[in-house]
Amino acid sequence: MLPDSRTPGPFSAGTISLEIPSRNARVQALQQWWDYLRTGLDLILDQRGADMVDVPGGASGFLPRDFKGKKAGREVYRIDPGVVSLVAELRGHKRRAAKESGQWKTRVEESQGTHGTAHQPRSVD
Repeated sequence: MLPDSRTPGPFSAGTISLEIPSRNARVQALQQWWDYLRTGLDLILDQRGADMVDVPGGASGFLPRDFKGKKAGREVYRIDPGVVSLVAELRGHKRRAAKESGQWKTRVEESQGTHGTAHQPRSVD
């Protein structure tokens, strides 16, 4: 029998009701996930960077080595979209943690339009 996605699984309803509303629990969970993702990213960048020091920009770890051509004899390099996605995920976690801890602020900027002044909130990264 397949588990029902609506059932809480190994967590009791009491645990879930205590953990979700708790800001500290949410921030702690974000921190643990951040640490996990950051460790993985650092490992990828360090290992790939060490392998690619002979290529301009390769030491950063953002460039994977790939081979193209009929007999795959020509090396090509491009920025790895998976690494870029992981960096974006980490930025999103930082933003969410800042919002949870009350450190995320928005500022109001004035922009001149054709119909006068409009105030639009803009988030600050």
